[in-house]
Amino acid sequence: MGTEHPQGAPEAPKKLPAILHQDVRKQRQYDIALLIGAVRTLSLLLTWTFFQPDEYYQSLEPGWEMAFGRGSGAWITWEWDHQLRSSLHPLLIATVYHLANAINFIFAFPLSMQARVLIWAPRLLHGFATGTHDFYTWRLAEKLFGEQSVESSAVLAVHLLSPWLFFAGTRSFTNGLEASLTAEALSHWPWQWYDKNATAEERRQAAERLHQSIIVAAFAVILRSTNGLIWLVLTTSLVLSASQDELIHFLQRLSVFGMIPVVVSTALDRLYYGEWTIPAARFLGINVVENLSEFYGRNRLDYYITEGLPLLLTTVLPFALVGICRAATGSAQALTSEHPAEQDRADPQKATTSQSVWDNTNAMRSLALTALVVIAAFSCIVHKEVRFLSPLFPIFAVLSARPICRFFGSGSSLAPETRPKQLIGIAIAILNACLAAYICTIHQRGVIDVMNYLRGQFYALNTDALIFGMRAAGPTSALGIIGTYGSRMFGNQVAQQSEPLHSLSVGFLMPCHSTPWRSHLVHPEIKGWALTCEPPIGLSGAAREHYLDEADQFYADPRRWLAENMGPVPSIDKPWIDEGWDVRDAPVNSTKAPTTNAFAGKGSRPWPRYVVFFEQLERVMHDVVGGARSRYRECWRGFNSHWHDDWRRKGDVVVWCVDGSLDEGKMIEELERQQEL
Repeated sequence: MGTEHPQGAPEAPKKLPAILHQDVRKQRQYDIALLIGAVRTLSLLLTWTFFQPDEYYQSLEPGWEMAFGRGSGAWITWEWDHQLRSSLHPLLIATVYHLANAINFIFAFPLSMQARVLIWAPRLLHGFATGTHDFYTWRLAEKLFGEQSVESSAVLAVHLLSPWLFFAGTRSFTNGLEASLTAEALSHWPWQWYDKNATAEERRQAAERLHQSIIVAAFAVILRSTNGLIWLVLTTSLVLSASQDELIHFLQRLSVFGMIPVVVSTALDRLYYGEWTIPAARFLGINVVENLSEFYGRNRLDYYITEGLPLLLTTVLPFALVGICRAATGSAQALTSEHPAEQDRADPQKATTSQSVWDNTNAMRSLALTALVVIAAFSCIVHKEVRFLSPLFPIFAVLSARPICRFFGSGSSLAPETRPKQLIGIAIAILNACLAAYICTIHQRGVIDVMNYLRGQFYALNTDALIFGMRAAGPTSALGIIGTYGSRMFGNQVAQQSEPLHSLSVGFLMPCHSTPWRSHLVHPEIKGWALTCEPPIGLSGAAREHYLDEADQFYADPRRWLAENMGPVPSIDKPWIDEGWDVRDAPVNSTKAPTTNAFAGKGSRPWPRYVVFFEQLERVMHDVVGGARSRYRECWRGFNSHWHDDWRRKGDVVVWCVDGSLDEGKMIEELERQQEL
């Protein structure tokens, strides 16, 4: 017997049959996944620039060593030697490297193509991870606001139009993987437990995937221990809302499924480091308790409010702030979707698929509280970076959804009163697209382009071997190694090279980690060194305050540093031999970067075939290295940025090479000549 509706009230649409509804739901999820995949593929193809060193030195470099061994030339920073990082992320990257290398072996690509495959492989992994970030944040919104709700569509739009995610999504940051895991865990969290009026069936269904949420959240915490603060706040609020039976159920799941990631991670770290260790505890001890992170930058207390959030959220910031304020005060009218009538709660068949059948006010308040607590806690840490807020992005997207919908409206798109706001929405989308295009394709692209140039010079140096088949294609040709895993995790077996290639030496007179390293140089025959920035571990008080790393010493007086640390400048009056100094040649453990006195006792560093520096240093180079009798000349210059907040990195990227090295034009001519033969 049907339910009568008040006169004039619109009749609720009939719900689709269960089987058909499931098909429609799956098709919609498939369509959303395709849309997300298209956007992330575009992001992958258009990201040509440099952002921060951790993209390479906290993930790609240890992953490279784990995959190809110590002889592959990876640059392992101090954090790995002091066991501050979990091996999980590098292990994922090492797996991808092996798959990419297998593809190279199967298809026998040319050497240059093999390098591209290895460079792009980790980006595909992290592009996929960002896609899951988008998808599960959308699923979280559907759980909070209802399926096919306008709010869930708004959340998806926030993600896909975000300049931050477009720019940072495909980069190999641990923070990006952490954010993806956080979004998935949030989507499986039992949010209906926060609603005191939820039915028993709703509360039971909410807990069906609790074990998945716990497992994924635990992995996120293992990747970055600071992620635990998010779950501490959410768990506290959940305990206050759950019934006694639900609390027991939660603790049982936590004690069982929460231990799985811990056991897996501990075992992998034992294999990687060679001893039992807890990287999360060591990370907090060194970076937070000893406050060593301040060596890499000190920021104001208000950094996350005045700089971090604006950079992370850009045009969504006003809506997110409104959403946080209203959620924190429990303004249900501003937060929740249209709810079905109370009598419909007992009969879910009467609820439309675009409506939420439970009160999400407490859930939204918990999300807002989580964001506020995390920002407040992170603000107390001296070293701050915008990417540290990445795991909060799903929360900000959800909190901003309702204010966005209320501002732009959900009525007829043809209504005259909505046109001004539509124009605002279009302007926001265009602004975001322009910003993303600039930072992905223009700003700081020179430090990436120079690595491509150096690889091209390496191929030109070995033209005969590459064109006439003197060196077989496959993993051995690309890396000089085959069949090896990480030297720490799986031993240190390096295969003998079949036909040695000519080596190429390069030195980087730049602030430390200004460019990628082996993940972009690829070939171990490209031998290089760069200025280092090892932190003052073990120092305290005045010794730490006055400590200068190698890069600081160089920029304090470049002329003096070059005179004291470099050998004679190659002169046209004397024959020159490329001695090929490399970070692996320093008198330290081969897995470590050289310290400030790494070359002590072995004489000055010989000048390499190529010297890379920023335009800001050009006058010094002319004074010290230039001159009528010098063999050095400029052989490449690439645009890097219109502006930079670090005066040492201003201007173009410049490459000087010893006379006789092939420049780009000669390289192309030589390759064309050999191909004609």
